Amino acid sequence: MRDYTFGSHNEYRIVIASERHARERALSLAYCVYLAAGLVDSRPSRMLLSCHDAIPGTVTFLVEHERDTGNSVAVASLTLIPDSELGLPLDGSHHKALSGLRATGRKPVELAKLATVAATEKAPDKGPAPRELILLHLFKVAYLAARYMGRASDLIIAVAPEQAKFFRRVLMFEHLEPDSSAPSRGDSALAVPLRLSLDTAEAVFERRYGQRRGSKNIFRFFVNETQDEILSWLRASTKPLTPADVRYLLTERSTVLTRSDEATRRLILAFYPELRE
Repeated sequence: MRDYTFGSHNEYRIVIASERHARERALSLAYCVYLAAGLVDSRPSRMLLSCHDAIPGTVTFLVEHERDTGNSVAVASLTLIPDSELGLPLDGSHHKALSGLRATGRKPVELAKLATVAATEKAPDKGPAPRELILLHLFKVAYLAARYMGRASDLIIAVAPEQAKFFRRVLMFEHLEPDSSAPSRGDSALAVPLRLSLDTAEAVFERRYGQRRGSKNIFRFFVNETQDEILSWLRASTKPLTPADVRYLLTERSTVLTRSDEATRRLILAFYPELRE
């Protein structure tokens, strides 16, 4: 398997953004989407960067749409962030809930920087809209990477309320804090924290979708004979950022590293001692 493509004419392709240019495209797309939604302020780097991007094990996915002209356009991105001494981005607002998971031996990973500019209209054949199709495939590769490569126990994500309906209804996520079904006062638009237990996800999918036919059987979309091939592609394509890339992204294109607290800087420098030079 050389490429992960999907769509009625294989017009979409998922790229693992291990190289600098692909990572820039993914983070720039996320920035533009978040900026347009009023979720971030203008940044000189024009990228949605954080020190979590430099943590080994962080994987960024980019979806490209091949146009009739032969050019590809970036239409979606998603970043999978492993737990580390830096914590997860959601620790900033939901540290208690995440600490509770860790205390019971759980290993959460976070789906972050979800961004898409794909259309939401239904396809002529009544299949899923392009945006939903992209979300399904992005989730599939992130799910496989988290469960089988990252050995994670839970997927965590924070989404806008309208997105939460899709993640709960289709992908079977639950609220991170079971006693909270709505954003608390003062939360941002990305305020609904959700959780999917990877231990039981396949059983949940089978109960919900196992008897459905064709494309409506999402259980068979996730669990089928292509799994090993996709995992081989993921392992072969996933590479850590080089020290030169980290320096470029976090110190040359932005001031993310210099603006970080001392503990965060020490952690990043421990991963990339070449940055001390």
